[in-house]
Amino acid sequence: MIVHEMSTIGESVLRNQQAVLIGLSIRNNYFKEDTIEELTRWASNNFGSLVFMLPDVPAMDTLCGLGYPFTKAREKAMLACNNLENKCQRIINKLDIAEKANIVRWAHLEGNSVYRKSFSRLSELYKNDDLFRKDARNATRHVMLSQETVLPIEESIDVGVGFLLKELSFIAAASEVLELACATAYLYHRPMPVLHKLLSGQYAYSPSSMNGYIICEVESRQASLEQAIVEQAPLVPSKALKTSRV
Repeated sequence: MIVHEMSTIGESVLRNQQAVLIGLSIRNNYFKEDTIEELTRWASNNFGSLVFMLPDVPAMDTLCGLGYPFTKAREKAMLACNNLENKCQRIINKLDIAEKANIVRWAHLEGNSVYRKSFSRLSELYKNDDLFRKDARNATRHVMLSQETVLPIEESIDVGVGFLLKELSFIAAASEVLELACATAYLYHRPMPVLHKLLSGQYAYSPSSMNGYIICEVESRQASLEQAIVEQAPLVPSKALKTSRV
């Protein structure tokens, strides 16, 4: 596993083999079944508890922001997350880790008072903190443009930013939401500057001391990417990445 970045809490979670949230996404070719299996195998060897996070309801915001009608967005998001859940369950069974692995979908969260409180805090932060609102909208803008929204971009962001607010609301309070006695770290393969700023107190927000993150990538996928870059531009030397393998 290639670890690109860790928060202080994330580093502690790894060192002490505590709990991890395995962040998954729909419409993302990274999350092929073999990649999820490699990630899960590494996580099961290095952490005491695994939680697969399937953002079905947040994904509806993204799809509506791209221009899908609500009913179609719901259908596509639920089907895609059903497929992801089936992959995760097959991997859990294959690795025989049912005693330490759980799958969480938003139906499990929407009735949770701690999650609702966290979502309320993030929603207020979005309204009142200019820097957070700017960063959240810029992150959402990138997604909406990369996936070719058919809506005017500001309207698309207005809707699509709901994904980020819902996801951050869980990540930032995961230990408390899941009633864990230990800290958690969110695992994802891409840097998340908004999450970094949120959990390091750079907004008008007091972060929990129980939730962090680890930006990490399955080594075989990184190797494939680097090979593709070399094949496309063989005369340009690749830049060394500041990463570590664990």
